[in-house]
Amino acid sequence: SFPNNLFELQKYHVLILSDVGRNSLSFYPDTSKDTMNIDKLKLIQKFVKKGGGLVMCGGWVSFQGFSSMANYHNTPIEEILPVLLSESDDRIESTEGIKPEILDDHHPILNGIPKSEWPLFLGYNRLMLKDKAKLIAKFGNDVFIALGDYENGNTMAFASDLAPHWGRDFIQWKYYPLFWYQCIQWLTQFRHD
Repeated sequence: SFPNNLFELQKYHVLILSDVGRNSLSFYPDTSKDTMNIDKLKLIQKFVKKGGGLVMCGGWVSFQGFSSMANYHNTPIEEILPVLLSESDDRIESTEGIKPEILDDHHPILNGIPKSEWPLFLGYNRLMLKDKAKLIAKFGNDVFIALGDYENGNTMAFASDLAPHWGRDFIQWKYYPLFWYQCIQWLTQFRHD
């Protein structure tokens, strides 16, 4: 049911991709029967170029993902994200949990959210920051939250999951609604109609 044209897609202000692999967007239910159709990855790229917001959240089928099944490396989605993707499986999992280090707690997406109170995550996708992107949070040398822009739109990479299993404690966190509200507000701030 993903929109098939820019007009339909522009009814939305922000797209959130989480645990949805490239093939889920690229191949239509009747791909083997139908004639060729629109490239939804290029459609998303055009949506952001025209002022839409895009955030990709981590997971087993996000960024490059489990055994590279998400497969966004070298696609229009990687081109517009503020991060570079691995060519292979990029998942990092920790049963002890990992806690992101907040680098810019003055950024609008983190207003009112104490940097010391972030929850633990069970894992994340390993990402590399692009040159002109803004690093908001990291874990070790890896990107945890990065922000960027592409033409008239804003983009965000959130290396962990916004839902269980990696985000188990995250979704219970008292700042979870505020964090996502402020992210959506930031992602839409340069929108041009």
